[in-house]
Amino acid sequence: MRLARQTLPAELAFAAECSDEEDLGPEYEEALRGQAAQHLVKLLLVRFGDGWTGVEGPDGAPAPLTAETLDQFLELFPGVAGTLHASLLTPWVEVAREGNVSAPSQDTATAEA
Repeated sequence: MRLARQTLPAELAFAAECSDEEDLGPEYEEALRGQAAQHLVKLLLVRFGDGWTGVEGPDGAPAPLTAETLDQFLELFPGVAGTLHASLLTPWVEVAREGNVSAPSQDTATAEA
């Protein structure tokens, strides 16, 4: 969450500095959750992603999957971070819903996903 707080939009960061966090409106919490989700998506994709298709650089060549190109992509298409966050975390959400602390069981609905 510290990284999310450090990268909040300037007006929300200023409001947070001027008042106590409990006095901030719901837009602050929403922005904080959004920033945290975007950083998690970036971390997962940079660490575990093996490439992407259909994304080109300014010269028309395929863009590499790097932290910089991900930043540019997420800046151009900000709503994509939320969609990626939901789809990347679905397996963990399913495990938590089952109440397991291990991998999805072969005999459950999560095994079919």
